[in-house]
Amino acid sequence: MTDGAATRAGGPVVGAIVALRRLGEAWRGPLMVLWGLGLVVLAFLYWAPSMTPPTSVAGVELGLDKLFHAAAHAGFVCLPLAILADGPLRRGTVALALLVAVGFELGQLWAPGRSFGASDLAANALGAAFGVWLGGVVRRL
Repeated sequence: MTDGAATRAGGPVVGAIVALRRLGEAWRGPLMVLWGLGLVVLAFLYWAPSMTPPTSVAGVELGLDKLFHAAAHAGFVCLPLAILADGPLRRGTVALALLVAVGFELGQLWAPGRSFGASDLAANALGAAFGVWLGGVVRRL
């Protein structure tokens, strides 16, 4: 489907998604390098003592950490699904992203100053599931 046909068939949002996917495919190599570096940064954020993001705004606790968990893992699953051709590399990166969603949280059991959270694990899993769905939608457009 061309960008113009996508815009006519599904409106400007679909056209924008198709255009972004094509841009992602054109920049596949650098984006996947950033994806790998992002996993390293995420590991640091999960396991470094006292590396927790702010979860309140103006002193009001909003529980934003669950949103951060879900968004991070959705992105790490969605990106390879959206920009890589079907094959071992795509399946491997998605499998790694799914393992990371569980493994990084479980690793906090042994990280000094960190603790495992079942609600964080659930947020990771929901984010990863959303990433699988969203990556599939983007791929089909």
